[in-house]
Amino acid sequence: MQFLGLLVTILVGISVWYWRIRMLKNLGDNVIDATSRFQGARRRKKIASATESSPVEAIADPVTAAATLIRLLVGEETWPTAQGRVQVRLAELSSFPLAKEAVTYADWAGKQPVERRRAVESLTARLRDWLTLEERQDLVALVADAASSGTASIQAKASREALALIN
Repeated sequence: MQFLGLLVTILVGISVWYWRIRMLKNLGDNVIDATSRFQGARRRKKIASATESSPVEAIADPVTAAATLIRLLVGEETWPTAQGRVQVRLAELSSFPLAKEAVTYADWAGKQPVERRRAVESLTARLRDWLTLEERQDLVALVADAASSGTASIQAKASREALALIN
């Protein structure tokens, strides 16, 4: 009987301590969640303030800039067919998650009300600074490949504007 009482006492003690430790874990998880939400809100606010003037001006990454330039050059009607090819080619040059994010941002930025000519000039100038001549030539080939599913006028216009990257 004493053994049974001792066993029950030990089991009750273990369950109480288990419950306390579980509550501490839940408290820690809540603190981490709150911190993550705060950091995410700060990051979103920073991005929102940067993109307030123009989503194109907020680009600070060459892969995203290249995807956005291609999106602007090939146009609204050609982009859905070229989007997959652009993502695959950019993934070969960088990484798949970065390429996917860049194409998604480019799709979003292309739908925003921006002055297309000014955006293309801005991206071209920045890409000229960021990329080597060989990388710029690869980008021109990528633009030509993306525009190949469009009409002849889209292909000519995209190629002409992409060649400004090399010069």
